[in-house]
Amino acid sequence: MEDKDEPEAGESTEDNPAEAEPATPEWKPNIAVKPGERKTFQGGTYEVIQGHTTQAGWEPPAVPALWKKV
Repeated sequence: MEDKDEPEAGESTEDNPAEAEPATPEWKPNIAVKPGERKTFQGGTYEVIQGHTTQAGWEPPAVPALWKKV
């Protein structure tokens, strides 16, 4: 029987998740964003269609010309 004190290559642990996707950052105003970037807003994930600087009133669900829900 193997001793499982050390994780095997590629195996994840709580302290060191292997190949874990980084968390998608939360949408915030006054941040420059580029096409392809993703942000979360009110539980949804959105991708930038057109580069811009985020601002109040231009939240992802309000401006479909700038954001698409993914």
